[in-house]
Amino acid sequence: MASPIIDDRTPILVGCADVTDLTTPVEAGRSPFDLIAQAAKLALADAGGSGLAGVIDVLSTVRLYGDTSPRFASKLGTSINPPRSIAQRLGITLARYVYSASGGNMPQYLVNHFAESIAQGDIRAAMITGGEALHTQQGVQRANLPVCWAEEPDGDCEMVGDSRRAYSDIEDRHNMRFAIAIYPLFENAIRGARRRSISEHLQAMARLFARFAAVAAHNPLAARRAGYSAERLATIDEENRWIGFPYTRLMNSNPYVDQSAALILTSVGMAQRLGISPAKWVYLHGCADCNDHWYVSERQNLHSSPAIRAGARQALDMAGRTLADIRFFDLYSCFPSAVEIAS
Repeated sequence: MASPIIDDRTPILVGCADVTDLTTPVEAGRSPFDLIAQAAKLALADAGGSGLAGVIDVLSTVRLYGDTSPRFASKLGTSINPPRSIAQRLGITLARYVYSASGGNMPQYLVNHFAESIAQGDIRAAMITGGEALHTQQGVQRANLPVCWAEEPDGDCEMVGDSRRAYSDIEDRHNMRFAIAIYPLFENAIRGARRRSISEHLQAMARLFARFAAVAAHNPLAARRAGYSAERLATIDEENRWIGFPYTRLMNSNPYVDQSAALILTSVGMAQRLGISPAKWVYLHGCADCNDHWYVSERQNLHSSPAIRAGARQALDMAGRTLADIRFFDLYSCFPSAVEIAS
């Protein structure tokens, strides 16, 4: 049987990398731009071939926490153009530099966006990056060390994504601005919808996240690798106190990490010209980007997500697949409620 003919402009992922830094001393003061550049270099090396860096037309960076929330704002300074700061560390000059809006959807949003640009022939290749150095930032600020992360690279960057503030004036007045205040509302709504007692739901959450902890225990890129049991996750004590009811400390997402990631998209035709092995090609079969009603307090309920349901169906339809065809799922897991609602 003859192989199907693949259009040269078909977008593919050809290289990727992740960095988790648990060992660099705080006094070394590595900035998020240093950390992201490290992942970018590893992604280029992962792709292989010859000359990939020279055909990248756009470098995009997911918006940093410090540029999003006053709670995480850096006293060490920041870059006025993060994607260009990263490109300078790579020694490349690009046609476009893109900085995204905030949001947990933005990495996939950027993949969808640039895959479409490649398919239309608008760009040859794109690098998508992101990362945080909040662990180092927190340590440097507490120790009052003489570290400066301020950078002013030349040129402007494009902004993509929805830049609206994530909370309404009413929510702001009630301090409903942060994930640690909002996700517990989701969780209590889920408990109510499933008619569980507080104790029953605590045990259910603990069993769920114990499975995530077991995976993390064997992942060298995980920040927490203790492999906490369900019993440990559900036990309230000094080391596992309540943070935002019904979440204990060990059920909370921890933003104070030094982690980064990068990936590179290009076309089948360009990958062939650069000599990138087909073993590295990953096709995007279906994609979507949706959002629920923008303000949480105005949603119909807090225990479901019509947007996730609609987005999943659209991605499956685009791929020509059904739910039964999918072997693996990667679910955003900042808090148990995010997993429960997506599931």
